[in-house]
Formats: sequence, structure tokens, C-alpha cells
Amino acid sequence: MNLDLLLVGALVGAPLLAAAVTALAPDDDAALRRGRSLLVAALAVSLAALARVVLRGPTTLDPNAWTVLDGGNVTSLLLLTVAALAGLWSSPRAQLGKGSVVALLGSLAAMSALLVAERVPAEAAAWVVSMAPTRLLLDAVEDADERRRALRAHALTAGSGAALMGAFVLGWALVGGAHGHPLRPSTQRDLMALLALAAVVRMGAMPFHGLLPTLFARGPLGIFLAIGNMHAAMHLLTDVAMPLLPDAYREAVPALRALGVLGALAGALMALAQTDLTRALGMIAVSQVGMVLAGVGAMNHPGVSGAMLQTCALTVVWGALSTVAGAIRARAGTTVIARLGAVALDAPGLAVFFLLFSLASAGFPGGPTFPSEDLILHGLLDGHPWMAAVLLATTALHGIVLFRLFGQVFFGPRRVGAPAHAALPDLLPRERAVLTALFLLALALGVAPGPVAALVDPVVARVIAA
Repeated sequence: MNLDLLLVGALVGAPLLAAAVTALAPDDDAALRRGRSLLVAALAVSLAALARVVLRGPTTLDPNAWTVLDGGNVTSLLLLTVAALAGLWSSPRAQLGKGSVVALLGSLAAMSALLVAERVPAEAAAWVVSMAPTRLLLDAVEDADERRRALRAHALTAGSGAALMGAFVLGWALVGGAHGHPLRPSTQRDLMALLALAAVVRMGAMPFHGLLPTLFARGPLGIFLAIGNMHAAMHLLTDVAMPLLPDAYREAVPALRALGVLGALAGALMALAQTDLTRALGMIAVSQVGMVLAGVGAMNHPGVSGAMLQTCALTVVWGALSTVAGAIRARAGTTVIARLGAVALDAPGLAVFFLLFSLASAGFPGGPTFPSEDLILHGLLDGHPWMAAVLLATTALHGIVLFRLFGQVFFGPRRVGAPAHAALPDLLPRERAVLTALFLLALALGVAPGPVAALVDPVVARVIAA
């Protein structure tokens, strides 16, 4: 049997098997142990796929391939597995019931299938299935008003995403695209509109941003779904829409670029007004997603390469900041800024890691977002200098929000009703180990982004050649 076929099967099958085995666990603790152990095996498979692509280059399994391995999807698979593993190891036990662990593993399997799929029907099916775990997560939200808002946002994201993808597949089949028939320009534009809207909704860009801040507050599964949605949307744009509809893709780029720039600025401004730590981080994420969209819309090598690297960088940064925020919630019982203050007195380790990853998120030199944001800005400077200026101001707003949060939460005066000092222990060994590993990965991406840039370069070249 073809070894590449076995490898692709293992990439999807390892997390799927992990989900099935974990579902059979007798209790939550056993499920968590099984999930962690089997995710290590999935990580090993992802590393094997990375080695395969590095040593032998991109591959398809046969002339009529249903799957493909290349530097772009293998890098995404590896980072998604790392994010899932970090979430299971670092998050409070209260957030890791058997249902959440199974949903996370099942979501990883569906996203793996989406990233390696090469045919429209398989990609569409994986696209829809990978959105299902979000409903399970939101049903567990305790506050009734927050749950209703979150479920409305999920209905918009999942319902419209599934409907748009279904309409695209139906239209693609009816006009003969599945059989290689040439498509009229008007038909290409209609199909491209469906794919572009599905991607924007899935990644949580403005004005479809309602779900992203909620996911940041929902523990390891929430942040994993936010990260996975970003990778899935990028895959839809660069690996599905562009190859299938190159002319319409190029026509849609100005709208994507403008939406990304305006969304990035709006998200940063809305982050300034948040009174909850996790929602503030979520709105910064909305802004950063807009920057990714703007980079894709630059349609030149620096811009698209920067967008791909930014997706990788945000996987690490979002995972780390949500880990710190989750640790604060587990200790203080809240992430409302007015009820926090002087946390650094009790938990200096939390303060140090929040500062380090705030610097990484704000584009500080040496951080993972520094080279990616620099490339996006250079890509926009070539023909769109005002957009580059807006994004430069946006990165400054990110820094202002993050450092204001750092001052208020960790060094501000202890507010009335804030928890007693004894209720805030510092980082546990497993939390410290995960955050240290993520910091080293972030440092590697910031100081030496070349290897990752080389892996995704064929995808970048394909996009700008459209």
C-alpha cells in the first residue's frame, strides 16, 4: 500500500481514534489521560508528515487525488495538534470533562480531513462537520443571557457557513465545474462570492465577529476552535477558491483587502472598550484576523507570505494568552477587570507570561507576529500606502490595549470584592511547562521564521500567480 496514503490516513485517523477511545473512558479523569496520550501519537504523525514534505516535497497520491500533502497544510496540521495538546495539558480540570475532550479530538480529526482534502465534496463535508463541536461547547455556558448571545452567533457562523458551502457545491456541480467544464465569468464571480463570504464568516472577521470573543472565554476547546476556524478559512481562500476560480479570486481581492483593513481597525478600537479580560483578548483576535485578511488581499509575495506566517504566529499567541486568562479565571472565579488587580503579588509567574505573550502579540521585535506583520505592511505599501498606515496604527492600538490590561490586572489596585490573596496560587508545574514550551516556539517563529516561510512559499507562489 502507498506509504503516503497510510500517512494521510493516520493524520485524520489518529485524532479520530483518540476521540473514539476517549469516549469509551469510564470517567473524566480517564478520558483526559487517554486524550493526552493519544494526542502525543497524533503529534508524532504530524511530525512524520512534516518530515515527508521537507525531504520529498509536496505530494498527491494519484493523478485523480482526493488528498494532498504540502508545506501549507502540514504546517497547519502540526500547529493545530500542538494547540490541542497544549489545551489538554494546561487547562483547569473543571473545563476538561469527557465531552469537551472528545469534542476537541473530533474537531481536530475533521479539521485534519479538511486541510488534506483535494476534492470539493470532501472539503465541503469536512468544513461542515468541523463546526459541529462549537454547539456542544456553548451549551455549557452558565449565564443564560451570554448563552443566548453565543448561540445566536454560532447559528450565524455555522448555519450560514454550511448554507454557503452547500450552495457552492450545488452550483459547482450544476455548472459542470466538477467535470472540468469552463465556467462563465459571471458564474465564477457568483461562486467566489459564496466561498469568500463563507471564509470571512468562519474566521470571525468584521462584521461577523460575534462568536470569536465568546470562544476565547470557553477554555481549551473554545480557543482550539477559534484557531481551527482561522486555519480552515485560510485554506478555503488559498487552496480552494484560488485554484478553482482564479479570475474571480483576483476580482474579489480588493473587497477582501478593504474588509480586512477596516475590520482590523474596528476590532482594535472595540478592544479598548472591553471590561472583561477574555473579551478584550477576543476583540484583539478579531483585529488580528482582519490583518490576515488584508495580507491575503495584498496579492503579492510579502503580503500573502505575511498572512500565512501570521496565521502560524497567532496559533501560538492565542493559545498562550488564553491559557493565562483561563488560569486567572480558575483562581479568581472571574475575568472581569474591575474585580481583579494586583494579581502579580500572588502569581508573578502569570504576570511574566502574560507580559511575554503580550509583547509577542503586539508585534515586538523577536516575537512571532513581528516578521508576519512587517511582511503584511510591506505588501500593502506597494500600491496601498493608506491601508498600511491604518494597519500600523492598529498594531499600536494592540500594544496599548495589552499593556493597559497588564497594568490593570496584574499591578492595579485590588478592587472591592476582589478575591483574597490566598485564592490566587501561582502557575502549576504543568501550566508552567506548557507556557514555557509555547514561549520557545513563539521565539523560534519570531527569530527564525525562514523555515516556516520556506514551507508555505509554494502556496504563496500559487496564490499570487492567480
